[in-house]
Amino acid sequence: MRQPSTSAELVPVQPTPPRPSLARRLLRWAAPYAWRLLLWLFRRLWATRDTHLPLWLALALYGAAVAVHAAVVPWWLVLLLGGALTAAARTVLARRAIADPDLVTGVIGLAVAWLAAAVTWGPFTLGVSAAWAVLTLAVLVMWLMHPQARRWRVTRGRIRNWTAALPAVLAALGMAGVVVVAIAQDEAGRMLIRLRLPVTVTRTKLDKAREAITSGMHWPQNSIREVRQDGDHNSAARVVLVWQDGTLKARHVTYDPATAPTSLRDPIWLGKGDNGQDAAIPLYAVEGLTRGLYGGEPGSAKSNLLRLLAAQLAHCPDALIWVIDLKNEGLTFAPLLPRIDWIATDRTEATRMLQAAAVGIPLRARLLRPEHNQKLPITVEHPGVVIVFDEFGPLLGKKAANAAAVEAAKTVFSQGRATNWGAEIASQYLSQTSLHPDLRPLFPRGIAGRTTQRADSQFVLKNWTRVDTTLLPTGAFYVQLPSQPAPSLLHTPEVTDTLLAQIAAATADRAPVLEAPTAAELPHYADRWTRLPAHLLPYCSPEQAAAQACPALAVEQPRLLKAVAADDHRPVRLVVTETIPTGAEEISSVQDIREAVVRTLADAWTRSPEWTTGALLKEVGGSRQSLAVRLRAWSTLGILDQPRRGEWRRLIEAEEVPAAAQEAEEYIRAQRAATRHGGSPDLVIYSSGQLHHQADLAPAPESAAGEGPQGGAR
Repeated sequence: MRQPSTSAELVPVQPTPPRPSLARRLLRWAAPYAWRLLLWLFRRLWATRDTHLPLWLALALYGAAVAVHAAVVPWWLVLLLGGALTAAARTVLARRAIADPDLVTGVIGLAVAWLAAAVTWGPFTLGVSAAWAVLTLAVLVMWLMHPQARRWRVTRGRIRNWTAALPAVLAALGMAGVVVVAIAQDEAGRMLIRLRLPVTVTRTKLDKAREAITSGMHWPQNSIREVRQDGDHNSAARVVLVWQDGTLKARHVTYDPATAPTSLRDPIWLGKGDNGQDAAIPLYAVEGLTRGLYGGEPGSAKSNLLRLLAAQLAHCPDALIWVIDLKNEGLTFAPLLPRIDWIATDRTEATRMLQAAAVGIPLRARLLRPEHNQKLPITVEHPGVVIVFDEFGPLLGKKAANAAAVEAAKTVFSQGRATNWGAEIASQYLSQTSLHPDLRPLFPRGIAGRTTQRADSQFVLKNWTRVDTTLLPTGAFYVQLPSQPAPSLLHTPEVTDTLLAQIAAATADRAPVLEAPTAAELPHYADRWTRLPAHLLPYCSPEQAAAQACPALAVEQPRLLKAVAADDHRPVRLVVTETIPTGAEEISSVQDIREAVVRTLADAWTRSPEWTTGALLKEVGGSRQSLAVRLRAWSTLGILDQPRRGEWRRLIEAEEVPAAAQEAEEYIRAQRAATRHGGSPDLVIYSSGQLHHQADLAPAPESAAGEGPQGGAR
């Protein structure tokens, strides 16, 4: 049997590698865990990197010292470059309104000095290293404890979180694609979030979603103050979302005499805005003096704001101040009385003032010249008149007793701009009836203080849904100007009686006077100081006290129209307050009035076979009740037909109208005689034309018993 070859049976054996040492095996096992620990530590340190910022800067400074020392840079060059860097940093910090620029600049200077020492003696020497450690520890403690540094760290963290969260919230609201360009904080503590909008998102859409954004970002209520166009860009896609803590805090504002205006044309300073800047309101515009409406609950400092406005107007040598104070009987403005041209403390005097202003509009219009372009310029010779009205509700509300004052106010507030009649009126009770509906559109500027309910501000502010006036502190107001899309916040200073008295004494020589032609014909103006209440006499100037002691001027009474009374009938008293379609000189009896009214009505129906009630009332005049009585009588007698409500049609020929009108009058007299058993001898006619012409007129023999308060021209 053949023996196997030895060479075929030999198999090469690979050498066994040596086993790693225990240290290497431990290092390989611990490396992943160490890496994960480093990542975890880095994430934690990176999340709080603002807290450790001085430590990283100190390490960077030490590394720079090692490099500069190795490069053998002269110490004087280090000081020269470091001094220039310190000066540049001081300029930048001051320009950015840093709270403590000197403190930060001092730390930079110490770092430059240490760097020069490290270059000279070496960074690893004991003294230099100890100085670095002490300096680093001091800066770190200061960085952790200083309130301004703490606020800065909070702001930085807030900016990072919002930059990441806001696009996601907007995307959930259907506004995906909005880019947060930058977030910065202004001097007033507001966060300015600059956004770039996509094609499908507009500024209006973003503004309407403010409450949803507030909820999604977990912000306090009403934190988004406004969404406005970015002033640094022309594109409509660049907007700024202004955020501020929802809690409105009162800002301490003091009155500064340097803010006093020099003319009524200047904007009137009233306090500080939400951003801490001065806030001024223009009372004079291109069309003339404007009007402002103020509102707010009791205790919201409306009267204080009006006092501030009057005090600022006192500095204007071309401004006359007329005051109506129905809330405090004039005591609110009493310290400023020497600078006030007219003051009213009751309803009667306030109505006189408004009626005088209404009469003064055409009187001042005579002063217009072609070069004035239909607007009287404000000068010392022709000063502007500003009516400051505190608590207008009792006089300008929607009540029948306020008719005379409301009519005069309509004239003043709607036609007084060109001849420089302005008004600033305030009330603490805001409702649909607190101000007559015809007067509300005449006030383009609204200022709202704190209100009981949020909806109460709708009577003052145009865009009242964008703010919450219930959160306003005392002395803070929302101002809505015609040129502003949204109300802006105003913080006002406190105006004391001492301050008003000082301003009145300092500006007494600047008080203008109303031009003589207008003052001579203005009713109730020449003897205005004779009606001054006794409790305001201690506040008067010597000139006002002398005028108050003068006897009151005799008021010319309206001329009484006399007529010869019939022997067998007593005269009737006629109070005419409407335009009768005939001259007053031709009226000698009730029969004349009746014939004039009937003749005018017959002429109208002769000209046209169809009339509406409103058009006929405008054509004939008189009261609606008087016209309704005659239309019903004419319809009963078959003279007219009423196809639809408010429309009338003639059923007879035009030639038959005069005779039919006389027949209808006989029918009306017969109905009244039967109803009233002889009627009443008094006749009262109401309207808005002539005012209270009283006459003793003899009734017509055939109507002495039948004419009553509902007859004739009523």
